[in-house]
Amino acid sequence: MKQLILYLMILSVLISNNLQAQHLEPNESIFELSDSRYAYHTKVRNKLFHNLSDQPELRLVVQTSFNPEYVFQIEKDKHTSAYIARLNITSASVYHAENYDAIDVRAYVSKITIDDVRLLSNVYLNVIEKTHYPIKNTFGLDGVSYYVSVWNRGLKSGTIWSPKHSASQIMLEVTQNLIAQMTQHQSTIFLSATDQNILRQTLKEIRQLPEITSYQLILEI
Repeated sequence: MKQLILYLMILSVLISNNLQAQHLEPNESIFELSDSRYAYHTKVRNKLFHNLSDQPELRLVVQTSFNPEYVFQIEKDKHTSAYIARLNITSASVYHAENYDAIDVRAYVSKITIDDVRLLSNVYLNVIEKTHYPIKNTFGLDGVSYYVSVWNRGLKSGTIWSPKHSASQIMLEVTQNLIAQMTQHQSTIFLSATDQNILRQTLKEIRQLPEITSYQLILEI
């Protein structure tokens, strides 16, 4: 009996740590934000979102401690039905700006294939569908906040802070590879064969993860 209790205690710690690394958390409502955070997010949105569709296939907003904020988004061109990627980057950090009005936005636009969009969107959706409140709270200072959204009969979204060793980290690293192509002014961006294989394997692993209720049951034993 003692061995069983010890095993369950160790298992609960391992599961809790693994889940904490893997999952996104729900985005805060505007009603939950402090005045200063509401003002900051509003400024970021006003700078970065002015030319973006409200119905993207997927979207990634990145806010770092010291560097410029940016948004990456894939949307369907309403005129041609082709898929395009948009990348907007502030010229300086909005958070640390002394003169907000002086901040410019660098905008990049590239084409992207439908197969790459479907694969990446599928991974985004499966990661976002695991979104839940944390089982145990963590605290961090300097790092990067990622706000992730995907279209599935409306926008579904979640957020994560500086992920490590997780499906979220892999998904974000592959997205960063696309962003790097855009900053090099490539007219069409592609998922490499390596990144495609990584995403497919990650997708399998995400689907095999137990639901949050399974973790909570074990943790309560």
